[in-house]
Amino acid sequence: MSLLNNILRNPAAALRISGADANTYLQGQFTNDLKGPLGLARHGLWLDHKGRVQADSDLLRIGECEWLCFSDSLPGAALAAHLQRSIIADEVVVVDETAQWKGAVLWGDGIEPQLAGSGLSMPTDGRFVAQSDLIAFRARAPRAGAVRLAWQVDAADRITTRLRSAGAESTPEDFERERILHGIPAVPLDIGPRDLPQEGGLDRTSVSFTKGCFLGQEVMARLQSRGQVRRRLHVLRGKGTAPAYRSALYQGGKSVGEIRSSAPDGGGFVAFAMLTLAGLDPARNLSAGASAPEDISIHHHG
Repeated sequence: MSLLNNILRNPAAALRISGADANTYLQGQFTNDLKGPLGLARHGLWLDHKGRVQADSDLLRIGECEWLCFSDSLPGAALAAHLQRSIIADEVVVVDETAQWKGAVLWGDGIEPQLAGSGLSMPTDGRFVAQSDLIAFRARAPRAGAVRLAWQVDAADRITTRLRSAGAESTPEDFERERILHGIPAVPLDIGPRDLPQEGGLDRTSVSFTKGCFLGQEVMARLQSRGQVRRRLHVLRGKGTAPAYRSALYQGGKSVGEIRSSAPDGGGFVAFAMLTLAGLDPARNLSAGASAPEDISIHHHG
């Protein structure tokens, strides 16, 4: 029987975005569709004009023209600066509240009773629930149904004590192993400023192709119509210690890509790798050097 797992994971950024033009401004910058009622929660990306991933966020609509933005990608000051660069004549105010928020991720059995103890129901996809100083929404994290919690710092002691008594507190290594094995790329470790959403499968969950124009939308539409990319993230398994971040990987003595994030797994490791698709044999192992043994297996393709 699986226990409730949790990890204290504070947001790197927590921004409050408001103003008369906040809705239209965000809709023109964010990759996912933000049309919807109060209580809307959307995960999406911030791209540059070439469609490269600059950051990701969860946007929560808390008022008619007011949003909370949580992100693990960039520190609050950096994400706020990224958004403010595109505000020209728009009536939009971006306030960095990162220091005021704490957070955690829950997955496994027992999430609903834990939320009920705080007066919250289980959030559905695309919605958040809130009670006093606590917010819950679906998380991009290990296992289906994972939930992200965010709370004001004033409630930190009360909530962290409850979480620690409710289930297994995971280490960062445990969380990373679960995340990688379930094929959930992290921004910017696995998909970042050199990469396209499609290369990590984020187009399936975090990009709307029907919402209209947004920064990077032309590139997204062109890739969608073309139907393929030249590189893609893969999950790998290997023995011993993982190669260093961005180390080259080889197949048949030829460089085919590079390691991204990794985590220990028993006596070995699991890792994400960005691999070139042309000439790649997904049934054949990889090596960490041109003449090294091919002992790293492709665990999951595509």
